[in-house]
Amino acid sequence: MFGGLGGGSPDYNMFFSVYSIVNGACQEARHTDPSFFSMGAKAICESLEDAGIWGCELIVGILYSLEATVDRIMQLNHGIAEKGATGRVKLRLTLIRGADGHIPDAQFAACERLVEAGLFPSLASSIVGFDISGREKATTGALEQLRRLVRLTKLAEDRSGKAFTNTIHLGERLTKPEKYPADFYLDLLEEVTRWRIVHGLQFWHPKFLDTAQRVRSVIAARQLEFDICPSASQLIHQRKINFRRLETFCKETETRYAICSDNPSLLTTNVRQETTIFHSRVM
Repeated sequence: MFGGLGGGSPDYNMFFSVYSIVNGACQEARHTDPSFFSMGAKAICESLEDAGIWGCELIVGILYSLEATVDRIMQLNHGIAEKGATGRVKLRLTLIRGADGHIPDAQFAACERLVEAGLFPSLASSIVGFDISGREKATTGALEQLRRLVRLTKLAEDRSGKAFTNTIHLGERLTKPEKYPADFYLDLLEEVTRWRIVHGLQFWHPKFLDTAQRVRSVIAARQLEFDICPSASQLIHQRKINFRRLETFCKETETRYAICSDNPSLLTTNVRQETTIFHSRVM
């Protein structure tokens, strides 16, 4: 299928553009070719080499079918292994919140079945942790689901004999502060340790000064970190963001951060370009 995409090895952006079109047209298309994700993984590894990037994490969606999720993980691992990148390219399993701000129970249950499956310990060597993404809403249900994932992570660590580090998309939007009260974030952050916050603009932007002041000690005490995605943040808000404030916040709280590319196939960026954008807003 990908032999005609430019002649030689498949291009990463082209691969996932084709996947998005095919997946949108036919939900079953994702499973018709056993080499589909293996080919995509190889394309990613080659793109990393071209960009001079040592390694990365691939976000893998949890499917409702255990068999389909395992098949996807194994395909990706096969492609990564073929490029000799097993130690450099790892997988992160993501649970996606719906429009109501909650992870569908069927998806959560599918993730639990995966961790409880007999083959999970053998798959875990390629998995760095879990992720919560999708629509963010301040609800009691969101807090309960976070606690559920904390318990599942402990089970995954016990079964695999390794530590997991989770990420959560949180504090992404800078509009309507009253919809995201500081107490909601404090309750969430108190539940986790050594997690990475993806985006997290509300924790250091002056528009959310009350939240930023109140979460400082919690972020430091719980050893939390930030994954900053400059292009995605500016696309969402349709304006430039001064990331100097983040640097100041992290220095004051002794918090680490990483500059990342969020969905590079959509934004057509890589980590080097994201770093340039970040520092252009720091100056």
